Amino acid sequence: MVLGRARAGNKYFTGTIDDVHLYTRALTPAEVGEMYTKGGNNQAVDYYLSQPRHSATKLCCYLSGDQTLTDTIRDINAVAHGGVTYQDGLFGKAFAFNGTDSFLEVMNPFSGSGMEGFTVSLWVKPTATTNFAAFNMGETLLSRGTYADSGVLVLGTSATAYNSGVTIAAGNWYHYVATLDVASQS
Repeated sequence: MVLGRARAGNKYFTGTIDDVHLYTRALTPAEVGEMYTKGGNNQAVDYYLSQPRHSATKLCCYLSGDQTLTDTIRDINAVAHGGVTYQDGLFGKAFAFNGTDSFLEVMNPFSGSGMEGFTVSLWVKPTATTNFAAFNMGETLLSRGTYADSGVLVLGTSATAYNSGVTIAAGNWYHYVATLDVASQS
């Protein structure tokens, strides 16, 4: 998975990304809503880890952005490229991207996880609102990414782009969530 750049091409993200959660199943709309209202960072992660259903949530990777590149669930290290720095985020510190050469690469975050699908959740604060990619996953069946074209949020798959109709404003925080259930392909 790549944060801050499209897997191929010249779409780099300018702004801040905070509180990245990866799950090996599609969370339900109710669970996504619960995550949003919990606010994120340690509060949401602590909540999910404390629940008896933790194994059902299948949280497999968590990158807080709090001045570390190590995931707190399975000790997966992200690799920083270009000028990735840290700055104040929505929850403590966050990853800051310069829009020209900075991105994070998380190698095989789902490996060995018994994947039924996935959910990617992250908080994004762009400082530029066109022609950027906040995250991108692979080039296979699970190839997904979010982009902003002309200031409108788009979720793209390997075959189709879905225009959300949501206009993005620079300097605002947005909660991006993408899910896929492998069995139903939805």
